[in-house]
Amino acid sequence: MDRVEEEVLSFIKSSIGLKKGDTVIVGVSGGSDSVALFRILYAIKDELGINLHVVHVEHGIRGEESIYDASFTSELVGEYDVDIDVCNVKVPKYAKENGMSEEEAARVLRYKAFRDVKNRLLKKNKNVYIAVAHHKEDSVETVLLQLIRGTGLKGLTGLRPVRDDVIRPLLNLEKSELIAYLDRLGQNYRIDKTNFDDEIQRNRIRHEILPILKDMNNKAMDHILHSASIVMEAERHIAEEGRFFSGKYCKDNIIDCEKICELDSVLRRQVILEALRNTETRGKDVSAKQIVAIEKLCFGEDKKSINLSGRLIATRKNGKIVISTENDVISTKNDNFDISLERFTIGEKKSFDVLGYHIEISLMRKEEADAFPESQYTKWFDYDKIVSNLHLRNRRTGDYFVIDSEDRTQLLRRFMINEKIPSEDRNSIVLLASDNRIHWAIGYRVGYDSRVTDETENILLISARRKENE
Repeated sequence: MDRVEEEVLSFIKSSIGLKKGDTVIVGVSGGSDSVALFRILYAIKDELGINLHVVHVEHGIRGEESIYDASFTSELVGEYDVDIDVCNVKVPKYAKENGMSEEEAARVLRYKAFRDVKNRLLKKNKNVYIAVAHHKEDSVETVLLQLIRGTGLKGLTGLRPVRDDVIRPLLNLEKSELIAYLDRLGQNYRIDKTNFDDEIQRNRIRHEILPILKDMNNKAMDHILHSASIVMEAERHIAEEGRFFSGKYCKDNIIDCEKICELDSVLRRQVILEALRNTETRGKDVSAKQIVAIEKLCFGEDKKSINLSGRLIATRKNGKIVISTENDVISTKNDNFDISLERFTIGEKKSFDVLGYHIEISLMRKEEADAFPESQYTKWFDYDKIVSNLHLRNRRTGDYFVIDSEDRTQLLRRFMINEKIPSEDRNSIVLLASDNRIHWAIGYRVGYDSRVTDETENILLISARRKENE
């Protein structure tokens, strides 16, 4: 076994913990990093007892070169008798429609493709993970980028070996080690010319800054990542302390100013952050600057308010900070809204007031569930089939339902046209969604892919009732 393969095998066992029978989706672009990832995982898959499935995403950016990448990857994977999905996406169109850079659009569509395949594989495989080819330089570049842009502690922790369903088996290796490994195998790979575009910030760090740091100290990357690991431990500790004191001093979106002002500044700001995360909007897009503004309000005068991101308002009343949404409910039909639902635990219940609905959500074991609901406004979902974070929101460009067992889809826009839903009402339909996949248009259709079956273990129960009917 090659030294690199042994190192990755050891890293997976110590830091990732794959189990026998797990399925790993390997993202392979055709470039050196992902080809090395595929060859390494293939070499150690029997030792780990895992199954491999490759996904290649053709982004529709680089014309014929992109088509050649897809052909190269298909031929490579075919030599090893591993199943592959080649997914074609249109990054420029998606970027334009959603007002984002092509780099960000490519990332969003790439992970959407990975998870679409994962949802399909979950029908036959209990545990499915997504392996990506981030290596040591990628982690260092992430730390430096966050530092340059300005970030809190969490942004300085680097890339993690496991995050939700994504694993990074190559984080202990430098790119030069991966190239040398491919050379030893006599394995060729494709070169993406966009990696040399120094208009992209990450590329400038890779080509200009990292070489200087390595020249100053050949262990610079290791030292940066060691510091990041220390920051990670500190961030975890502060977050735990923040959750503890938030539970004591922040009840029902009300912060006790006198109590949290007794805490030191770092912990006080973490408590405020945790309090915001317990609101309906989960504190989405609230900045560090706004958290400092709330901290100052804790030491300030009553009858003062601060407008925050996500329609949140912080108001000081009688020595308390009250965190509320505008009018305590999202009610404007034509405004976009987006409530992120963090992962549920068994027995956990949450409620939200959205566009005239009172929505209650809970997670239970299937054996604890009562009779299957027949109501138009109460639904069950197989929670284990929902792999990315859920959101309650209104429509977005590209939203779709999965409509049958063949994974065929229908655009939400087409569904609304077919149902003759008036255009002025379409933005006020509350959607349960993960990425662009719609699980339920409340009061209308439920997606096929997250339905409850005989194999379901955990049920997400959602009920919605109109508040005017109460």
